[in-house]
Amino acid sequence: MSQSHSLLIAQQESLIQMLIDNLVAMFGIVHADDADDNKFETFDQWHIEWAELVLYIKDQGSFPKSCYERLDAPAQKEVMSQLAQYAMFIVTGLGNMCTECDENNEPLEQGAPPVMPNQIVKLRHGDFIEQVLDPYRDHLSKF
Repeated sequence: MSQSHSLLIAQQESLIQMLIDNLVAMFGIVHADDADDNKFETFDQWHIEWAELVLYIKDQGSFPKSCYERLDAPAQKEVMSQLAQYAMFIVTGLGNMCTECDENNEPLEQGAPPVMPNQIVKLRHGDFIEQVLDPYRDHLSKF
């Protein structure tokens, strides 16, 4: 998936969310509120269960599986811990990513307004004025 210079902010946000969703499914990551007592690793608001990580390693093929199985128990635990921390760090980092910046190239405090046609048609008239027009009224009045 390559990024086009003409990719709209709303498209970037949806692509980032799709990537997060794929990583969460691939690693079996669950949100802290959804976790049960069998969690293995915790990072920020995420948990990964031991069994999910073992399944992930097995899904990578016979070589990674055999390498993992040859490790002793403490080494297996360390590999699992590192893999879990890495996966949850990526998901957390992507979740904190901001696609729109202010005039100082800092992340905006508020998210981008809904500007895609499929988003705009779902808005009530009052919400359109409040979320799309009002925040940019000064800028729009210059034209």
